Amino acid sequence: MKLLLGLLIAFLSSSAFAQNSSQCGFITDSNQQALCRAIADQNPSQCGFISDSDQQAMCRAIAGRQSSQCGFINNSNQQAMCRAIAGGDLNQCGFIQNGNQSAFCRGVSGK
Repeated sequence: MKLLLGLLIAFLSSSAFAQNSSQCGFITDSNQQALCRAIADQNPSQCGFISDSDQQAMCRAIAGRQSSQCGFINNSNQQAMCRAIAGGDLNQCGFIQNGNQSAFCRGVSGK
């Protein structure tokens, strides 16, 4: 979960919302690079380059704006965060057991 949160924080604080995937090439971690490109370009096919299956599903959900992909995530906290971010359902953050992660979820999905 820490890696996922790190990826999301990096994504949310980067130029990804500005749709500038050229900046993703500077990322040395291949999973983060694929996530960055997928979200910046809104191209879920880039998610196939992510090795972790939960992160891959999260990537597909956010990049493709398809919260149905969140159902493929095994971790319940990640699944709730995915539904909140990809589906815009802020209520999903209430299902996250960790207080910090729940607050992060509310902050991110409230955009």
